[in-house]
Amino acid sequence: MEIPITTPLTLRNYAQLRLIFDSYQRLCNHDIITAIKKETSFNFKRCLLTIVETVQSPSRYFAKRLHNSMDGLGTNDLQLIRIIVSRSEVDLLEINDQYQALFKRSLEDDIKGDTSGDYRKLLRKIVQTFTTPAIVQSFAPTKK
Repeated sequence: MEIPITTPLTLRNYAQLRLIFDSYQRLCNHDIITAIKKETSFNFKRCLLTIVETVQSPSRYFAKRLHNSMDGLGTNDLQLIRIIVSRSEVDLLEINDQYQALFKRSLEDDIKGDTSGDYRKLLRKIVQTFTTPAIVQSFAPTKK
């Protein structure tokens, strides 16, 4: 009997899923992404791939989403705001590093080029603040 892919993806934490993905690759000689692309379609495929990509590297996933929110004509302001604000105290420093590595430009410069006015100032200030290692460290939980 096959276990539906949704069972482990919805019942396991990120660390467990990473182990499952590694085991899957060793047993099947291809990664889970290849299997999902081959065996699923449309929105179900997109949903599964999003889960896998987020598990594998949350900072890479969010860097790509930020880039997509500003790429081409217009800006997906809701996506841009949601990611910058929701990840600011979590992992914006790592997202910023991934963004630079993936797209060879700074996140702050792309925000500057795609936004204006007080909106631009606010987003840039959030990025500047939460990509400064000393400030990020101050938000880390203290050990007692």
